[in-house]
Amino acid sequence: MPMRKSTIHACALGVTLSSSLLASANAASWNGSYVADGECFCTGSQGREIDSQIIPTPIGGQSVSQVCDRLGDGPALQKVNGKFNFPVYADAQCGNGPFSTESASTDNEQCSGHLGVEGEDCVGQGPKWDIKSAYAKPADIKPGSSQSSSVTGASIYIDPQTKQSASVSNIANTASTPVTQIVAARSNSQPIVQAVPVTPEALRARQIVQMEAARERARLRASETENLELILTEEQIALNAKAAEEALAQSAKDDAIRSAKADAIRSESTAATLPTTSTALKLPVSTRNSARGFDYIEGLPVSYDFGGAGMRVGASISNSHRMQFLLNASVAESYGEALAGVGVFLNPQSIDGLTVLLSTGIEYGKFEFQGSGVSANLSSTGAYVGLSSRYVVTPKFELQAGVGYSSFFEGDAIAYGSAFYHLTPKLDLTTKAEIGDNDSFGFGIRYYY
Repeated sequence: MPMRKSTIHACALGVTLSSSLLASANAASWNGSYVADGECFCTGSQGREIDSQIIPTPIGGQSVSQVCDRLGDGPALQKVNGKFNFPVYADAQCGNGPFSTESASTDNEQCSGHLGVEGEDCVGQGPKWDIKSAYAKPADIKPGSSQSSSVTGASIYIDPQTKQSASVSNIANTASTPVTQIVAARSNSQPIVQAVPVTPEALRARQIVQMEAARERARLRASETENLELILTEEQIALNAKAAEEALAQSAKDDAIRSAKADAIRSESTAATLPTTSTALKLPVSTRNSARGFDYIEGLPVSYDFGGAGMRVGASISNSHRMQFLLNASVAESYGEALAGVGVFLNPQSIDGLTVLLSTGIEYGKFEFQGSGVSANLSSTGAYVGLSSRYVVTPKFELQAGVGYSSFFEGDAIAYGSAFYHLTPKLDLTTKAEIGDNDSFGFGIRYYY
């Protein structure tokens, strides 16, 4: 009997060991994640591409590998008769990403997981990581985890410690410890090693790649902006039109102010350079300045009361000292005269557009008359003095009037007037009339040189 019991116990122990070994043999190997008890757990190796990705956590940015370590291990993933005991996924978060290039997100979210026979027993997306609960509990750092320097994707510049030093723990738990000591302790717990040297050629090549990528992103943003369709309401269109009108009016106002300032500067510059010009008539540049108003030649048909019709010509030249030198000559049927003189012109500052001219000179006259039984041949020379004023009525129209006295032929007081219409800045139509012992009238042209 005891022998029989021993045999039964031995058989039972053998069956138990066989089941345990069989379960161990069927322990599943899977790289990705699986769902168990309503939670998502990482399993296997995620690869550098996924492990190194940074995601937000309650304590700041953490890598996927660090998040998986925080989540911890779930129930054992096994295969029974060729199928997993829990739904598995090719990504690290049960169908919610992040995805590697080999495990790209499927378009069919209802079949992102399976039990080992993909396409025949597919399941939908599982739950996301419970990051909030995972980071509410203390970190369980294990050898070979993402907190260790042996994890794939860890920095080559920092060699993390597998255990937190006692000094850091004590300092962190002591509220009265100075911050400088905490920083120093943490710095000492993370030794810095020398960076791997990079050659200038490799650095330049990396910079070229980064610059080209930045240009491509800029081109994509520009094309997206150009393809946007701006839809405005009627009210927005009216506001935009009003704003455009106001901007146009302000621009015109600014242009007028700038033009006025520029004209003032040009006027001051001209006054400093040509004192006889800007103060004489102050005409626009498109008409002419007053200094050129005394540099001319003219010719006009003329008719005398005594002497008949004829021709009158004249010439004048001025200098920078406000002086005019003039020469006039007239020839009619039985009368002729000539004048050579000099004049001084002034421009009163109080009257814009007015010029006052004082002239003097020598005048010569000759009169020939032949009638029925009567003939005469007279000539005389005398002094002449005259005072006249010239006034610019408009940029195109100008008047001149004056009085004078000539001592030839026993003396004669005269009054005269002229009108000028500016056809061009250098050419005028002119008419002249003179009242005295021998009245005259003429109409002709004057050219300014």
